[in-house]
Amino acid sequence: MDFLKFIVDGVAYYHNDVDLDFLLRQCHYLDKEERSQVVRAFYFAKEAHEGTFREGGEPYFSHPFTVAVYATYFQLPLRVVLACLFHDVVEDTAFPLSFIEEQFGKEVAILVDGVTKLKDFHNKEEKDAVNVSKLFRSTLHLSPEVFLIKLLDNSHNMSTIHKKKRREKQIENSLEAQRLYVPMARNLGCGEVRRALENLSYQSLDPEMYQQLERDQQELWNDSIEETDKIEQEISKKLKERGISSTIRYRMKGIYGIHNALLQGLNYHQIHDLKSLKVTVPTEEDCYRALEPIHQIIHPTQFHMRDYIAMPKTNGYQALHTTGLTTNGTQYQVQIRTPKMMEIAEQGVMVFSKQKGDTVRDELEHFQFYKILKELDKMIPNDIEFYQALKEQILSEHIYVTLMDGTKRELPKNSTVLDLVCSLGVEEILHFSTAVRNGEQVPLGTVLHDKDSVFVYSSSQEVYPKKTIVRDCKTPYAKVLLTDLSHTVH
Repeated sequence: MDFLKFIVDGVAYYHNDVDLDFLLRQCHYLDKEERSQVVRAFYFAKEAHEGTFREGGEPYFSHPFTVAVYATYFQLPLRVVLACLFHDVVEDTAFPLSFIEEQFGKEVAILVDGVTKLKDFHNKEEKDAVNVSKLFRSTLHLSPEVFLIKLLDNSHNMSTIHKKKRREKQIENSLEAQRLYVPMARNLGCGEVRRALENLSYQSLDPEMYQQLERDQQELWNDSIEETDKIEQEISKKLKERGISSTIRYRMKGIYGIHNALLQGLNYHQIHDLKSLKVTVPTEEDCYRALEPIHQIIHPTQFHMRDYIAMPKTNGYQALHTTGLTTNGTQYQVQIRTPKMMEIAEQGVMVFSKQKGDTVRDELEHFQFYKILKELDKMIPNDIEFYQALKEQILSEHIYVTLMDGTKRELPKNSTVLDLVCSLGVEEILHFSTAVRNGEQVPLGTVLHDKDSVFVYSSSQEVYPKKTIVRDCKTPYAKVLLTDLSHTVH
């Protein structure tokens, strides 16, 4: 079962101790003392929200209860489960944050503080800007797990979006999910949550087309399942002959992904990853060894081989991707990875949340978006300006370019060569010599495209940029950085 199916199937809520029994069964991975903390937290949060109801008429506590259940689906640690139960307590009840800290500890209180919205604003624009800025800054300064809780919170809100009485509110919240939470799920590598939010928000925005694509998807699944079973058996047999144990899962592209592909003018036969086989093997070496026998069955097609093991995506994703045709002419994408790679592909930084210490933050230091977020936080103290920078720099549509050393760089769409150079750091700006895109030397103002190869060359001479160079960049990070540098010397 994936997370979307878990959400759609629903979490029953009985408003009695049956709920606690269910939650404790979900907390089977916690020890006895931790489960006793869950019991205390359950009754406290239930009492705090007693007598309040959601727009659909259900008791309000059904919401934090379900969000906590979502946390147990990913087997997140006790502090996250408790914070999920309490995530609306400070905002919506009379209990202060100090009470949560006193009763359940500072770690839990920090997470609750991070997800608690501020109030009393002049208008909605200011409210959105300040609260989104607070959420991102809390992720930096309090705990990265703050955003994980918000992702789970939004997942449940999107699953109940149809209960909102005003259609315009449904649309507003669905667009917020697409513009804020989907990009952050992608940035954090949380593949299952991202797919769930994509599909739930799209279903709310265009229910008729969603149902049509769902019927198409089911028809394609039914037509292909017999052949797919046979292909899976053949691959498993070939790998076993090479001494490679494997598990294979068949997955069709999500409805939102299909929608986007069709928007680009593709038909179903042209979507190279419409049908995917996810092959899990024991070791990284086995990933590469598995390619040859798999290619005997899925004959590779040109331009669709990707090695994300040697060159991981900017959110930590790793796998070998290859696309090819069977002897019957059916196209499959095959993703080959280890169990650890599979776990990270589905859960992202949630994997590190389960480990002891400050592992989540340590791992995020390697994520490109996190480095940029830290820089924006330092450079832009004003919440309104910071929010605008977030939308343009981190939450916008992105492209990927390949650098000279083979690594990938993620940039907002329409970024220029200068934006790329700025993302590489101050030293690259000060020592920049020339840039070569796809084999051709280009000026700094050249707009980059997805899958470009860009070689940036440096000189030994240090040159501070002129003020006018800012015209050649598009991203807020580059603009602020270049402005600061130009002020340093001019």
